[in-house]
Amino acid sequence: MKVPWIALPIVLLALLLSNPAIAQVGSRFIYQGELRVAGEPANGPYDFRALLYGSATGGITLAQRDIEDHPVDSGLFSLPIDFTDVPFRAGQRYWIELRVRGGSETGPYTTLTPRRELMPVPYAIHALSVAPASVGTAEIVPGEVQRRVSGSCAAGSSIRAIAIDGTVTCEIDDDSPGFSGYQIVTTQRTYFGGTPGTSSASAVVDCPSGKRVIGGGVDAGCAGAFIRRSSPRDDAFGSGWYGSVLKRGDSDCGVNPATMTVYAICANVN
Repeated sequence: MKVPWIALPIVLLALLLSNPAIAQVGSRFIYQGELRVAGEPANGPYDFRALLYGSATGGITLAQRDIEDHPVDSGLFSLPIDFTDVPFRAGQRYWIELRVRGGSETGPYTTLTPRRELMPVPYAIHALSVAPASVGTAEIVPGEVQRRVSGSCAAGSSIRAIAIDGTVTCEIDDDSPGFSGYQIVTTQRTYFGGTPGTSSASAVVDCPSGKRVIGGGVDAGCAGAFIRRSSPRDDAFGSGWYGSVLKRGDSDCGVNPATMTVYAICANVN
């Protein structure tokens, strides 16, 4: 099946900054494009497979993200992609290869060519460094500069807040649990058997608004798969749990498709 296409990748600042002390904006970004089948705009659910490479052609797969039954409307689609396992580094170039098949199909994917390079926005390049003496008195707004902390708290208490003038507000330490409103949230993702080491699935489950993740885990769904990644997500996009699984050696896990489950333990954090 020949699938003509046009894709416009959009890359967030998080892809360019690998040091968490510089920017804590998460690693998720949006890939937008247009999908045509036999010259006509596609409609309906489609399975997408996004693969990350360090070169325009060839090379090894650095990461893979499967997004199943994703809607395509009048040929247009918008894919949320999160290569959480990959530490993106400034100065390193990356390309995305998309593969697609109908949402009801179980056969191989059609590879869309060419690969699309992830391009940094201009502000991301500027944010990598600040020229010496570029910030002076004229650039500082009076009353909006945090002064050095000048206060302290007595033994048995801790700093609760710091005023702009450097003074502190203290509160008595409380070692009692600071959680309430426990809730377990789950999501499931199905994936089919296939070549060992290439059939995989990943998913993110988000906590309800106002709650934060305090635990979680992943169920691989079958004995023929193993858990690649199980970790909390607590960033600008929300709080939750991320998990991914990969086929080990069985051809079909004993059940086809297999279902992986990601769950998060969420609570109000006092």
